Amino acid sequence: PQLLDIISYARGIKIIATSREALQIPGEQQFHLTPLSLPYNKTATLTELENSPSIQLFIQRARAVQPEFKLTKENASRVTEICHRLDGLPLAIELAAARIQTLSLTSMLEQFDRRFDWLTRGRRDTPAWRQTLLGAIEWSYNLLTEPERILLRRLSVFADGWTLEAAEQICSDVTILKHEEILDLLMRLVDRSLVVVEAGEENIRYSFLDTIHHFAQRKLIEANETPKFRNQHLSYFSRWSQQLEGTLNEIEPLKLRETIEPEHNNIRAALEWGLQETSHHEEAVYLLISIGAIWLRHSHFKESLQWVEKYIPLFEKQGSIQTKLLYLGQALSYWRNDIERALTYGTNAEKIARGNNDKNTLIKILYYFGDIHRENNDLEKARAALTECIALCRETDTSSYLSMSLTGLGVILYHQDKKETSKQVIDESLQIAMKENNLWGQSYALRVKADNLRLDGKIPEAFSAYKQALEASRSIDDRISTGMELANLSLLANVLEDYPACGEYARAAHAVFQAIGNEYQQPFPLRMMAYAAMHERDLTHARTLCIESLKGNHKLEHKTGILACLVCLALIEYEDKNFFSAEKILSVIEQETGNVPLSLMEPDAKAYTRLKESINKKIPSADGYKDLYDLLNQLRIE
Repeated sequence: PQLLDIISYARGIKIIATSREALQIPGEQQFHLTPLSLPYNKTATLTELENSPSIQLFIQRARAVQPEFKLTKENASRVTEICHRLDGLPLAIELAAARIQTLSLTSMLEQFDRRFDWLTRGRRDTPAWRQTLLGAIEWSYNLLTEPERILLRRLSVFADGWTLEAAEQICSDVTILKHEEILDLLMRLVDRSLVVVEAGEENIRYSFLDTIHHFAQRKLIEANETPKFRNQHLSYFSRWSQQLEGTLNEIEPLKLRETIEPEHNNIRAALEWGLQETSHHEEAVYLLISIGAIWLRHSHFKESLQWVEKYIPLFEKQGSIQTKLLYLGQALSYWRNDIERALTYGTNAEKIARGNNDKNTLIKILYYFGDIHRENNDLEKARAALTECIALCRETDTSSYLSMSLTGLGVILYHQDKKETSKQVIDESLQIAMKENNLWGQSYALRVKADNLRLDGKIPEAFSAYKQALEASRSIDDRISTGMELANLSLLANVLEDYPACGEYARAAHAVFQAIGNEYQQPFPLRMMAYAAMHERDLTHARTLCIESLKGNHKLEHKTGILACLVCLALIEYEDKNFFSAEKILSVIEQETGNVPLSLMEPDAKAYTRLKESINKKIPSADGYKDLYDLLNQLRIE
């Protein structure tokens, strides 16, 4: 209260004041203090880490109690993680560093959920509330009004931030915190430095520092409000995701991703809560079914399948729900290249869908059966499934799946040597997709047209068609298709002997497959990268890439892929003038195939022909390895 008098009567005086909130008096110039900066570069050197203010503070305070402490290559990652998880808060870092005498860095990280129990022992010349991290936050919490405290603890149900709308829907009630009061209370928490504002170009999100979040969760538990507000959080995101699923064919794909990405951790938290006894299980499963459809489009195959497998046992006796879960299991397993599991899920889903006359889900199941049976080389079953799927699409006016299933049928017809009919069916599919502005259908049809041109040996035309398909896939952020098209472009660039382009496309494809966690697709671009490196005369790097590809194919038990990698490896050895090794590897390939012709992709077939011609000219025959697995052991590929 005296500050106003001092400033009013002593105009020459300037006051520097630190506080958890602005003073809100005339003449005040605000400067918001942020936590100490943190090193975000995982490849940072020791010198770069030591220049980080948060790391500097940790080292200084640690040396105060353990003078020999220093940052080393062995402990740098743990010190950095501790500072990150303490949000760069100076008091928290000081208290953690002071514990270096009694707790190892590893123990600190293992005990992080109990951080308030061991982040104590502050300096005795400071107020009692600043001698522990809990005391410091508790002091600030106790200065809040009761409505502010209630909102703070309820906001802890969010994971990784929230919007104003979500806070109003989830944290309000009809008696204590009304919907219309949330905005004002939230602004007060921001003013008191307990909530962080994240301003985007279009939307504003709010979040906690992790330490404050952990404190607020404890307060929610103490108030016995966890089940109620975790369920309200679950219900909100269940409704939100179902509404979003309903716009899948209308909303721009990039806009959809921008909407969904910030809420991934909230969705995960809601699904995790949905498995608990006191949760609203049906809200959770509808969240999973709707978000599963979105994640399927965004190529989040691995995580989606894990959630589906957790929920399937909970709904064994609820037919309509079980059908949808089994369908998701079928689709996701197919994209994870687990064809056997996809077949099992699909068969069980089909049985229930037919029993319930659930035509909408049956269409999706039959569509994926087309791909599954084709992968199993049962083209007649694939054709029958897609033919029925197309009929149901026409009957129910399901245009999105009509386009996709027509393209799938075109693939089958092509492989049954009905190329003209295949072309007509794919053209019809593309027309329907364009008429309905179905970008997913257009992308799929364009890629299949490119595939067929490649198989027909029309390489320049196929190259152009894949680039067109790639443009379509990127426009809808279809990452799995983008990766497949980039991989095919790398293959064709190899055939056209444009090896720099081959390597560039392959690296881009590999990055996409890594990002979406698709292990099945990763070995191929690695092999194309190996060919590109070999032609650039970087034989050491080429060998490393080829062996990585070989390891990936071996893990997948993909024998054709293994043999293709061995062809590539033999050619690398030959180019490196290791003629004897090249001949030994080639002899293993021939032992494995016998008199059966090798079914190889174009770059591998080209390399195999060159090897056969060159080795026979260069060196006499030599004994090969005992068998394929002897060779893999020699290469340390287990």
